[in-house]
Amino acid sequence: MHPNGTGAATPVKGQRKQARQWLAPALESASTTRCGSYHNVNQDCCLVLQGRFYGVADGVGGGAFGEVASRVLLDYCVKAADIRDPKSLCNHVRSADAAVQSAIERRSPGAAGAATLVCAWLQGHRGHLVHVGDARASRLRFQGGKATLETLTVDQTYGNLGEHPPPGGSYDDPARMVGVGATGDPPATPLQLNVGDILLLCSDGLHRYADPADIVHLAEDWQASQLPLQALAERLETLALGGGSPDDITILLVRRNHWLTLPKRMMAWMIGAACLSLVLGLGIAVEKLMSQAQDSKYSVREPRKPNTNPITQAKTACPKLRYVPELQPSQETAMLSDMALRLENEPMQPPEPAFAGQYCHPHLATTRQPIR
Repeated sequence: MHPNGTGAATPVKGQRKQARQWLAPALESASTTRCGSYHNVNQDCCLVLQGRFYGVADGVGGGAFGEVASRVLLDYCVKAADIRDPKSLCNHVRSADAAVQSAIERRSPGAAGAATLVCAWLQGHRGHLVHVGDARASRLRFQGGKATLETLTVDQTYGNLGEHPPPGGSYDDPARMVGVGATGDPPATPLQLNVGDILLLCSDGLHRYADPADIVHLAEDWQASQLPLQALAERLETLALGGGSPDDITILLVRRNHWLTLPKRMMAWMIGAACLSLVLGLGIAVEKLMSQAQDSKYSVREPRKPNTNPITQAKTACPKLRYVPELQPSQETAMLSDMALRLENEPMQPPEPAFAGQYCHPHLATTRQPIR
């Protein structure tokens, strides 16, 4: 049961947004439905498949199976395969007539039930609207604190279609409905939602009893108060009740958000904190660099320690040892180790005259005569 309702409410699929989310989805939805005062069963139904399908169906005329017709109709429409082709969507809605009749026939042979429909299939922020009867789609657009309400569908009433109503009927009654063979050719309307736009899908329980100007003023007050989207749906329901609506009221709102929706005060605090952190980080970095420069300016460098490695000393005393050919690394290591032992026991003697082989180590001397 809806919290404000007096009768059983039809189930609403999809998660309701009770509070503003900081990381909001691209499309946010909120809904409310309420049973009318002249019967005990809410024959309206709304269904949401988040990011893809949004629909409202209204059981017609208080028929015994109006609530079944509305629910079966939406369950059938959400299964549309090619949502990018408007002709395919219209054909899918047209074929729903037989599905609704079959579902009611299984429950009670010989019974009848019908429903009007308005639904949107979306891919991102673009899509198509299809409607049958007097369920209506409108778009709220905000600019500079002002709101405008644009009606996107034309009610398929006897008066708008230029047809005569049946005896006892009214020109304001719906002439098209799904479930009794009166679907006709459902029109498809292209739809585009800009950032901040709100798509309003509703049954006639709202738009027959709420003046468009009042809806605009109410939307402007809602935007100024920065309340959740669910609050707007509930305020619209209250507006219809204040207008004397005795019918079932169902409202489904779909808003296109920025990827990040933060309250203005929270956004200001976050920007200020980020700037303060940046300034502090730069100050600490500059102070550290200045401290390092100050220390290096007055520091005394220690003298370089002499290399005490004997092998290094041997190569320094006789540089030609570095280029001895035909020696393996292990042989060179042994030779240098022997030279290191000699350096520890006796001072280094001046090198002897070079031979033709250009060796200066006595162990590698050959029998060749010195170069004269």
